[in-house]
Amino acid sequence: MKRFKIALILLFAIAICCCVSACNFVGGGSSNDNGNNSNTNSSSNNNGNNNSQEVDTDGTFVFSGSSVKAVDTDISGEIVIPSEHNGNTIDTIPANAFKGCNNIVSIVVPNSITSIGEGAFNGCPLLKTITLPCIGNKKGNSGSDSACFGYIFGRPSYQGGTETTQYYSSSSFGYTTYCIPATLRNVTITNETVVSYGAFYNCSMLTSIKINSAANSNVGAEAFEGAPAPTWI
Repeated sequence: MKRFKIALILLFAIAICCCVSACNFVGGGSSNDNGNNSNTNSSSNNNGNNNSQEVDTDGTFVFSGSSVKAVDTDISGEIVIPSEHNGNTIDTIPANAFKGCNNIVSIVVPNSITSIGEGAFNGCPLLKTITLPCIGNKKGNSGSDSACFGYIFGRPSYQGGTETTQYYSSSSFGYTTYCIPATLRNVTITNETVVSYGAFYNCSMLTSIKINSAANSNVGAEAFEGAPAPTWI
């Protein structure tokens, strides 16, 4: 009987020890979980801060180093692209930079621009007047589709655009169809040296083409076929 009582006491003591250990384990796990949650939230906040980037914009344009594009498609009216911003010379208009800007009626591109991407002004159906430093994507270009006036308007069609086939060589395969705003009437080129073969081929929507006189001595065949004769300025 005495042994039985001792055994019961031992079993009771073991049970109490097990309960205490279990409580400590649960409490410690909860503490660790809270710590992990805190770390997770902190990491999430850090990621949010790292991903937030300040946009360099003046409300009309977005600048990235030497390039410029529209801040959004809501810009409207007469647009004058600056030649300089925050000490940087603006020399690049990337592809699709002003795509879908439905309410632009006039664009002035400065002579500082040396590269204009394909379709930079695609989907500008109200455009009436444009001033450019060059024809196509860059000054002095010839013998390729990027030397055509329509290059800056791109190939995708849009409401208010006129599909215009432009030849850039005498080859039967040397042509591309661009979509130029049907409303466009006046084009002024200010800093060109070459008017490539077929540069304004089929641009019958235009009523006035003015080009700086430095390009007058280097005009390719068919440059103004189906378009108004140029005025040299």
